[in-house]
Amino acid sequence: MAKTIHDRLVEALTAAGEKTVPNSRTQKYTVMTRASGGFWFIGRAGALRTGQNATSSIPSDGMKRRLLASEDAAMKKAAPKKDVQKYPLLRCPQCGYEYRPTMNAFRTTDKTKCIGRDAIEDGSVSKMHSFNHPFVVVDEE
Repeated sequence: MAKTIHDRLVEALTAAGEKTVPNSRTQKYTVMTRASGGFWFIGRAGALRTGQNATSSIPSDGMKRRLLASEDAAMKKAAPKKDVQKYPLLRCPQCGYEYRPTMNAFRTTDKTKCIGRDAIEDGSVSKMHSFNHPFVVVDEE
């Protein structure tokens, strides 16, 4: 289940050393101590405010962005990287046109007719010119 912005802000402030105030007078905000004095007020929808009390608190959008950005960066750093599949280089034996597919669905057969390199360069074939060659796999070192 995805965490709300409220939960993410509370976790980020807790990681920064701030503590939750257990018996605060407001039920509208989660109240946390602030190292430089005062309090953090975190609304249910993720509003971040700072001040001595909830009534006179002011928005702290810059700090909110920094807290969420640092959390996002930490999550990206911890996420495992995907293996990037590299598809083989293909070459048309008749005209020498080379192509590296970007997806696995690429198919040509030995019955595919070569349209020639000139048709590609002069623009007479505009769409899917790579499907009009009988490609073979080139061994790369």
